[in-house]
Amino acid sequence: MMRLCNPKHCVLLKQNKKKPVFAPDEKISVNTSFEYNNIRMNLIPAPSAAKMAESGVGNQSTSEMDDQVQKARTNIIDAVIVRIMKARKTELLNELIQSCIRQITMFAAQPPMIKKRIESLIEREYLERDEKERARFIYRP
Repeated sequence: MMRLCNPKHCVLLKQNKKKPVFAPDEKISVNTSFEYNNIRMNLIPAPSAAKMAESGVGNQSTSEMDDQVQKARTNIIDAVIVRIMKARKTELLNELIQSCIRQITMFAAQPPMIKKRIESLIEREYLERDEKERARFIYRP
């Protein structure tokens, strides 16, 4: 932050320019007249509290947010499982779980959650169990 407040560039403007330390109550603002050919910055303003209240973003409780996160994660896991099975046609349970864990990078997918999503895909008839080998799944196009 101190480099951005440097008097040579003045990307940010400090309230007290002489002290090289930030005070807890010191105000910092963006220098809108900043121009320098070698430096480019995009400064996107944060939404104000009034706009957040209008859109309903700030009104959600943590349990509602957790539900939304879980729903998004289930959709991601479903998509990865279907993508893997579409390519391989048949797969063993352990190999399918390991492939899912490797492909999902947004969060750490847990094996029980993946098993639950596999059962859901079986109910929705995207997958079926092999009659001879229960740990093998078959993709149903």
